[in-house]
Amino acid sequence: MGSMKENLTRRQFVGVGALAAGLGLAGCSSSSSDASSSSSSSSSSSGALRGSTTDDYDADLVKSAQGEGSLVVYGCCEEPYISAACDKYTEIFGIKTSWQRLSTGEVLAKIEEENGSPSADIWFAGTTDPYNVASTEHLLETYKATNASHIMSEKYTSTDNTWVGIYKGILGFLTNKEDLDDKNLDAPGDWPDLLDSSYKGLIWSSNYNTAGTAKLILNTCVQKYGHDGGIQYLVAHLCSGQCYD
Repeated sequence: MGSMKENLTRRQFVGVGALAAGLGLAGCSSSSSDASSSSSSSSSSSGALRGSTTDDYDADLVKSAQGEGSLVVYGCCEEPYISAACDKYTEIFGIKTSWQRLSTGEVLAKIEEENGSPSADIWFAGTTDPYNVASTEHLLETYKATNASHIMSEKYTSTDNTWVGIYKGILGFLTNKEDLDDKNLDAPGDWPDLLDSSYKGLIWSSNYNTAGTAKLILNTCVQKYGHDGGIQYLVAHLCSGQCYD
């Protein structure tokens, strides 16, 4: 999760609240959705996650953020998760929140085009590679979130405090058993199996130009087979598969 580069109090403040909401939710959500507001009565304890009430934050900073009126979020995970995180943020702070669900690559392209004049405040969830690109291009604000101390390993946060990981995902493949049975094919068991000519035209993956998951596939192949071997694998894979947006 990162905040877009612009010197606004709300954007500096919101990082902690959004992280607290993200870490405190078990559920995971293209359109815009306004969150409702209510009050929270829970309190924090020593060693616990901060962020359950406005008492956990500097009162002047909360008041300043509330005075700016609303928060706009680009979200890259499942819509129910984005909605729940935004709802929780509004519940705690009383700040109206709207969100738009986009792929990670789409958000990167959008904030690169906006180039320092973002139309959103927070970039929430998605794969880390595009975040690293945006960080290198100085499009994200730095912020050291207090709740980042609860992250299991430093490898799940950026080295420059421009993003903090809030969940881990598994990169995997799903198979259509009925379709494979109709074609008298066994399910692929490992990455090399996907290059078998028997599967030509049957493999679909997300678009490498827009989707963070596709970039994660690219990164995985390079780590697995080395740079040249990974690129050769992907070229062979793209020749035998199809992409969707």
